[in-house]
This record gives sequence, structure tokens and C-alpha cells, in this order.
Amino acid sequence: MLEFIENRIAPIFSLKRVMDGLGLPDMEDGSTIPLGDEREVVISIDSYTVKPLFFPGGNIGSLAACGSINDVAVMGATPLAILDAIVVEEGFEVERLQEILESMERVLREERVALIGGDFKVVPKGELDGVVISTVSVGIVERRNLLRADQIKPGDKIIVSGTVGDHGATILAAQEGISVAGNLKSDVAAVTKFVRRALEIGGVRAAKDPTRGGLAMTLNDFASSSKLTIIVEEERIPIR
Repeated sequence: MLEFIENRIAPIFSLKRVMDGLGLPDMEDGSTIPLGDEREVVISIDSYTVKPLFFPGGNIGSLAACGSINDVAVMGATPLAILDAIVVEEGFEVERLQEILESMERVLREERVALIGGDFKVVPKGELDGVVISTVSVGIVERRNLLRADQIKPGDKIIVSGTVGDHGATILAAQEGISVAGNLKSDVAAVTKFVRRALEIGGVRAAKDPTRGGLAMTLNDFASSSKLTIIVEEERIPIR
């Protein structure tokens, strides 16, 4: 996907950044607009689809809210607000939509992130698989705290904040009707507190939310942006 964007989409556009902020060529989770006072506005956009819409540990609403917040947070920014666009298939149950929206609201309230605008559309039945949510997330960061993958240096360590694969395994099990022993559920969650604590400790150059793309994609993105080789000791990756 990254290669397609770099080779097929990015070359079409001539203006790809604002002043010296991060833009399309940087291929980060978000882009930035410098404010001229050592701060930058961080903006990220993403679309969320998942099947099933409801899964152990969350639903498409909590997934969209957490993912949108995290795309800004992992760049070192404080998330402030989001806008959303929700497209619903005709005939989708109002009660299920209400549950999705309430899940989004819970995450936003807990993270003190405002929903400041949005769009809502209904498409004819059969043209969409239930619900698709797109979000724009906005935050602010001190330039000295901006996290970006091209800052990674030789000798840096990769820190994983918890077990990996929980979300992907949960979705796959739900799709295939696989019964899994134990309490398997998605670990979808906002990472703002974790990133804030990491910044306080210092030494962090880059961060990523691997919930949907997985650890391998995250490390490939890091390696591509930093032009470095990343060596992984597989037995040390935390898996349930």
C-alpha cells in the first residue's frame, strides 16, 4: 500500500506540505502545519472498516475513535478534536448505530477529545457492508517533541507496550467462527497516556499504533523511513 501511494498517488500532486511541516512525502501517520512559535498542528485522516462491526473488546465506533486519537498521539501530539464522516447502509438498525456512536463518545470523553463536526450519509442497501467511518484528528505538539520515523538512529531499541496480535486474532476468530480458549478480545485502546509518559522519560524518537497493521508493518514502515535495517528477536515478541 505504501509503495502504491508513493508511486501512483503522490506524484500526481505538486503541493505536498505547508511550509516546512510534515507532508505527503513523509508518509507519517499524520501531517503538520507549523504555527511559527515552536508548535505545530498535527492532522491525521483515516477510514475504518471492520467485519464484524461488533467484536469482543469493541466495535467499529471505539476502533475509529481510538485509531484517530492514536494517529495523532504517536506523533507526540496532544489530541484535541476530531471530525467524522459516517456512511451507513440503508436499513441498518438504528439501535446498532446508536451503540456504535456511544462507543465513540465514551472514548472521546475519556480522552477529553471533542467531536467538532462531521457528515452523515445513507447509501442504498447492498452498496456498503453496514457502516464505514472516516475521521480527521487534530492535535498540537511542541516541535521538540515531534515523533517521526526518520529520526530513528542505529542502536535504538524497539519497545512493545503489550502483547501483539490480540486485535487481529479476535477479528479473525469472529470472522471464521473459531472458538478460542481463554479471554481473547481486541486490545483496541487510546495510547495517549503511554506516549505522554514515554515523552516524560525521554529518548523516544518514533512511535506507532500497530492495532490494525500489525507489528511487521510497523517495523517495515520504521525501516523504510529511517533507511535502516531492523533486527527482530522473534522469541522476545510478547504474544499471549
